[in-house]
Amino acid sequence: FHRLMGNVVMKPAVAISSSSSSSSTDNAVLRVYAHCTRGQAGAVTLLVINIDPHTNFRLILNEENPSAKHVTGSLLYPRDEYVLSALSLEARDIEMNGSPLHVTTSADLPPLVPKTVFTNSELVVSPHTISFFDLKGVKSMACKGSFDDKPSVREKKT
Repeated sequence: FHRLMGNVVMKPAVAISSSSSSSSTDNAVLRVYAHCTRGQAGAVTLLVINIDPHTNFRLILNEENPSAKHVTGSLLYPRDEYVLSALSLEARDIEMNGSPLHVTTSADLPPLVPKTVFTNSELVVSPHTISFFDLKGVKSMACKGSFDDKPSVREKKT
């Protein structure tokens, strides 16, 4: 989370549709958060959590939405996708972009290699996933000077 998500929080400018007419698209099963991307001026990262066990959701980034009025550039590409999934919410094994994640022998996280997408394809969120979409092509005015890579006061070394 902290590797991608910066401190500036925005209202996500997205419309949501689902693959199931019986599923709810309210906050009970799908959550969408938007932050300036850490270390990339102008870029935006979406965090999307889908706890529905059966429904795929399609996110449409809406340039006409008032909260997107200060956004220029491509909304969907290039982008890096980090999709965490498991067979169930209680599963012990987790995959990222379809590959198993295992801690290293020193109990560190493995390198988190994203899937880079260069096409203007839609954002699809599968059931039981946590997805980070690093929208590198976005040029958000709210994120223009937001690098968020400076250490906080607590992290500074003297």
